[in-house]
Amino acid sequence: RFAVISPSTRDDLVARGVAADRIDVVLCGLDHGLFRLVPGVERGPAPTLVHFGRVRKYKSIDVVLHAFERVRRRLPSARLVVIGDGPEAARLRATCPPNVKLLGYQPHEAVQHSLGSAGAFLFPAHEASGISPVEAQACGTPVIAYGVGGSRVEKQRTRAARKDILDRARHLVSHSPHDLGASVGQLWM
Repeated sequence: RFAVISPSTRDDLVARGVAADRIDVVLCGLDHGLFRLVPGVERGPAPTLVHFGRVRKYKSIDVVLHAFERVRRRLPSARLVVIGDGPEAARLRATCPPNVKLLGYQPHEAVQHSLGSAGAFLFPAHEASGISPVEAQACGTPVIAYGVGGSRVEKQRTRAARKDILDRARHLVSHSPHDLGASVGQLWM
């Protein structure tokens, strides 16, 4: 038997020849005490984008930086905050422009505040299912993600299960690295 964390992972395994009846989907939970709307946290006047998670190659943080450059050309006051640490952090930190902050590991309260005050959360990974977009939505932050795998599924689950979150946190889906920047522009232009 296989236990997977998303329907898209199940579908991937089935496409690879694993019998569907041997796969159980166990969805990730969300700590609503840590990820929620916080009274008094407001979005600032400058467009601020945020990404949090492990800073690893497969998380595609370089795509976030590339998309942000496109945004910055159109919105010079825009800022990007990347929260998290990992093997790619030093390499990325060396190439960041001044209005990009790679903060490294931060406590939950700082993550919650950054999400609550951000204009959008960028999720460029092609993961089967990521919990960070759901956490961002729980904080009322729009998510911009590729329309693949878990991002597509989470959009459908959020729409069905938590319309109150979806109303506050639009989930704009992009289909290429170039489109991430264009989707961000839709929020402010």
